[in-house]
Amino acid sequence: MNCCLMPIGFVVDEAHAAGLKVTGHLGGPTTSLRAVELGIDGLEHGIFAVAEFTDVLQDGPLTAQYCALAELDVSKPEAEALIDAIVRAGVWVTPTTVTLGSIHPGFVPPAPDASDYLSERLREILNNMPAYLDADGADCLERALDRQAEFVHAVQGPAASW
Repeated sequence: MNCCLMPIGFVVDEAHAAGLKVTGHLGGPTTSLRAVELGIDGLEHGIFAVAEFTDVLQDGPLTAQYCALAELDVSKPEAEALIDAIVRAGVWVTPTTVTLGSIHPGFVPPAPDASDYLSERLREILNNMPAYLDADGADCLERALDRQAEFVHAVQGPAASW
């Protein structure tokens, strides 16, 4: 979900009352820490959807976002507070690293035969898709993905696999 505070609390309360879990694709005015405090069960995209880690607008240029995230220090107090809250609440973090990495010009899928499961038309579209990032953006994305790994390991432990 991507919305404001009151609906997040309401949705979480209603979902939990029905025995359901809620995961959030956050950003904008809702911080991940506040969503954790409201009882969200999962956070999508790891640091790439954590508004409190960067002053760059979530809907701004990708290169600026990735360069800001590339400089993230997961040991700074704001990051440590969020990591601690996530761990204490048992919130899961879905880093979607393969999805995010796929926009990098040099992306190689983790399983070479993964395209075997795609339709011929979709495979053709993907093979002819232009890179979303210029060289600067690609460099920043690569470093931001390293920060993502640090964040996920801090939340899930060094044995986390994704």
